[in-house]
Amino acid sequence: MGPPFPKRRQLVYGNFAARKRVTVIGGTSGIGKTAMISALSADMASAGALTKTPCPEGHLKVASINAEDDTEEVDRSLNATCVGNDITKVHIGDRIVAIGRDKLLTAPVAVAGSERAPNLNTSFFKSLSDLIETSDSDVLIIDPIAGLTGAVEFTPGVMNLLLRAFIDIAIRHNIAIIVVAHTRKKQGINSNNDEAEDLSGGKTQQNAARCVIMARPMTEKEATAFHLDKDEMRKLVRATVRKTNIGIEGATLWWEKQTTMLTDDDGEYEMNYVSPWSPPFVSENADTRIWSELKARLQSDFIYGSLRSNAEPRIDNVIQEIANTAGLPMDAKKVAEAMIKSKWIEIEDHKPEGKKSSVKRAVVGSGDPDHQTQNQPDDEAADHGQEFTE
Repeated sequence: MGPPFPKRRQLVYGNFAARKRVTVIGGTSGIGKTAMISALSADMASAGALTKTPCPEGHLKVASINAEDDTEEVDRSLNATCVGNDITKVHIGDRIVAIGRDKLLTAPVAVAGSERAPNLNTSFFKSLSDLIETSDSDVLIIDPIAGLTGAVEFTPGVMNLLLRAFIDIAIRHNIAIIVVAHTRKKQGINSNNDEAEDLSGGKTQQNAARCVIMARPMTEKEATAFHLDKDEMRKLVRATVRKTNIGIEGATLWWEKQTTMLTDDDGEYEMNYVSPWSPPFVSENADTRIWSELKARLQSDFIYGSLRSNAEPRIDNVIQEIANTAGLPMDAKKVAEAMIKSKWIEIEDHKPEGKKSSVKRAVVGSGDPDHQTQNQPDDEAADHGQEFTE
């Protein structure tokens, strides 16, 4: 007998975060990363109430550290997220510990020394371990990682030092860690800063992280495909897995930037937040009710992907067959087109054995909804209040 098989990876949030692993979320300045972190914190603490992203362990305890803003600003962001998305105490309980730079453990510096000889600030990491143990956290979020360097320049060497330290903490405490990072400036009108290599620190971050999620604005090409005007386009952010050792590359969360009103002793004031968003053709046409059966057929049968092919079985005809069996009226061709556009289905060139030319074959795609949120709102709980953090 060989050695026993190890247990599967402990995914805690979709294909985006796992215990003993570090995930990096990258994006340009001003993209809305902090608002996304507030939304992710609320989503994990509420077991996916915002996005319906699978949380295999249920409600998660989250320790979120903002290394740039003060704690009051962190609380405002979280409150705006909850108010704007109708997330309540019923959803998140007391499972979020949010800390700003003013309360950042013993000191807001994780690296000491100089650019040429950086070293870890052991007191910082000791306090960080104490926080994890005291809060019994499942997930630790650091936003942004560059905010921990103090006067030491944020070089690839410093990045490597910090990421390796966080990997050790993730393994030692058996938690998932998410760090937020900026992207390097790229030249050219076609530069979307959408690849893992675009992170500050480049290959250092990409190699050390087990999952890299890149956030970027919606492109004009996407807006045209979704029939959106420029004002609508500017509000939307796409966060896509660009490198992973724990899940499915290409899994995507869409976010829409919005504003809401909060109230203090002096009256109302406005705050930004993000809400989950679904591309129109997905929410209107890509019907999840037939997906389980269709996915099984795609995995077991050779299904032709061209909607103009005379060969059978063709993808839209298979969809129509499944829909008819389930008693679901639908336009099978539109559903097929929507699923292909949203990458639930991808079309590959395949050369059948004994044939001279290749044909189009339909297979399960990187946008498989079993591995990403469908961004549906939750309407379960009671009226929302405003105070969600201590």
